[in-house]
Amino acid sequence: MKLSTALSSLALVTTAAVCAPAQAELLLDATNSTGIGTPTDGTSKIVGYDFTLSSAMTVTALGVWDLGADGLIDAHRVWLWNSSGTALASIDVGSGTGQDTVLSSTALDWAQTVDSAWRFESLAGPVNLAAGTYFIGAYYLEPAGGTNNDTDSYLSLRGTVNTASGVTFGDGRFVDNPTLLGLSADAPTFANGAGFFGPNLLLADPVTVPEPGSLALAALGLMGMGLARRRKAG
Repeated sequence: MKLSTALSSLALVTTAAVCAPAQAELLLDATNSTGIGTPTDGTSKIVGYDFTLSSAMTVTALGVWDLGADGLIDAHRVWLWNSSGTALASIDVGSGTGQDTVLSSTALDWAQTVDSAWRFESLAGPVNLAAGTYFIGAYYLEPAGGTNNDTDSYLSLRGTVNTASGVTFGDGRFVDNPTLLGLSADAPTFANGAGFFGPNLLLADPVTVPEPGSLALAALGLMGMGLARRRKAG
């Protein structure tokens, strides 16, 4: 095995270790929720909640809840902030049914007569989160003179919250008529114990990058295999 071949093999191994996709799961869902909400006439709102991770995890997509599971009426921007209110990621979840990922939701349980779903758009790249507390929020706008049927609804009474392993649900959060500055926005810091489930995200285990020492050992191993083969051939 030539040195160049060994290095090429090492590069392939390293790439696989860094880029191997992890299975994503819902941050949370809920059961037995009993209420839905929208902004009032002519107003806007960012609604969401805070949550705490007990260990490092990776966010792969942001999304919103779809009452009826029949497509979104509007596009919604979704943000993820740290506990200081600094935006870590944002994305627009488009209207209709063309999102990257759609997962069924148990969040609304009215005698099982109404379906619902979570609709996600994948982030350009994974966002690694350390253990700690974060905010997530989605933007909703009710047009002036509109009715509740003119915009998408969010859950306003949470029922029982079911979270991914290592996740603790905190409190519902909101901000009325938020300031939007490009991709930034006011974090929904006002607490509401009922919980607001407009937004959600997909979590995966953090992507592990091999330590330099591990890479060096792998390189030596590949080179040793090459020398052994050459001796055998000789």
